[in-house]
Amino acid sequence: MPVLQVKGLSKVYGQGQNKVKALNHIHLTVEQGEFVAIMGTSGCGKSTLLNMISGLDKYDEGEVLISGENIKGYSDYELTLLRREKIGFIFQFFNLIPVLSVIENVTLPAMLNNKNQKGLEKKAVDLLNLVGLGSFIQSKPTLLSGGQQQRVAIARALINEPELILADEPTGSLDSKTSKEMMRILQQFCSQFNHTLVLVTHDANVAAYANRVVFMSDGKIVDTLHLSNSVLENQEKVRIISSKVEGLGI
Repeated sequence: MPVLQVKGLSKVYGQGQNKVKALNHIHLTVEQGEFVAIMGTSGCGKSTLLNMISGLDKYDEGEVLISGENIKGYSDYELTLLRREKIGFIFQFFNLIPVLSVIENVTLPAMLNNKNQKGLEKKAVDLLNLVGLGSFIQSKPTLLSGGQQQRVAIARALINEPELILADEPTGSLDSKTSKEMMRILQQFCSQFNHTLVLVTHDANVAAYANRVVFMSDGKIVDTLHLSNSVLENQEKVRIISSKVEGLGI
């Protein structure tokens, strides 16, 4: 069963002459363990799509199914539970709580989810070791670099073992070297640990790490590029994606 199914999703903002069709009959299926990158210019609808998938905004038409569960008609409370239990988020600006330590930031989602706290700290330490921050567990986020803070955010997104991870421009505030490190970590979690990731980006260098790249323009999916079985080097993938972007005019 797919982790994510989007069927005929549409969203309109505004009325009359100010009407904007942010999403126009979107169809998208993502399997378990798949890493899908969504590309397009600012305003194409890619972040709106993430918001609809996560229930942060309501769509006008269509359906969203997470592990076969149709979230259409969910109450705000049910959507909150969905985000706590089944979805992990990675944001561009980390959204860490500065007064909490690294390990407290990581364990917070699980504590809010009322999960059994026995063994929770060990699980958080294991995740922090996986992202290379095992020696920073008691540090405050303000003492870390941007790349280190994003590693904390990745560990936090995974603490509840979500069925789906959503990432919105997660390397947007990082330098190129740190961005590559982050993408290798995310790619590893998908390929080795079977996590499912949908990532929004405008950067071909980021999208090249994905199994599949979905291109959006004016609220529509206009093309798809499959990379899962590719033996190409990363830079060749970047060239192909960039050429595709140029050809589509996005």
